[in-house]
Amino acid sequence: MGVAGLAACGLARLMRGHDTRKQAYLLSVLTVLILIETATAPSDRRSIPETPTPVDRYLAKLPNAVVVEYPFSSPGWLPHNDHLYQLRTIHHWRPLVNGYSGNYPPEYLRLIDGLAEEEAGSTAWLDLLRRAGATHLIVHKDLDKPDVTGALLYALEPRADVKSIGELACWPDSCAVYELHARP
Repeated sequence: MGVAGLAACGLARLMRGHDTRKQAYLLSVLTVLILIETATAPSDRRSIPETPTPVDRYLAKLPNAVVVEYPFSSPGWLPHNDHLYQLRTIHHWRPLVNGYSGNYPPEYLRLIDGLAEEEAGSTAWLDLLRRAGATHLIVHKDLDKPDVTGALLYALEPRADVKSIGELACWPDSCAVYELHARP
């Protein structure tokens, strides 16, 4: 309310001393600028299922799960799929490490920077996820390049600190679900 009041005072000051025609022009330009500022890009949210998927039902049963979904955003590609992951949480209500609000806290930006620097599935990579609070990793098999996703799945399989829950149907594809344990 205060910002709107200040904006109205500024607009009144801009308009003072101008003829009616110039005032109408200024008001039109400012209206267009406001519309541009508040415009949003279309989202693919229509493709998100209205009912819970098997992975959502699995997560909903876990009382203290903190979820991270792969592929992640990268520093130059925000929000990537984060907004869609966030929308899907309505089916399981578990905290999401890669959530989306349009605001990127410094710790989230440091996390995605760190993840981009480490080899996916490595001990350092998994430690970053654990430090962020993640207890479960959802790997969307069809949202990244097949060779990249395949290398991640291959790296996770033999690890003692990662338990494979299995492959479950999820949005928009099938997902490999993992439980992250503390390192031995």
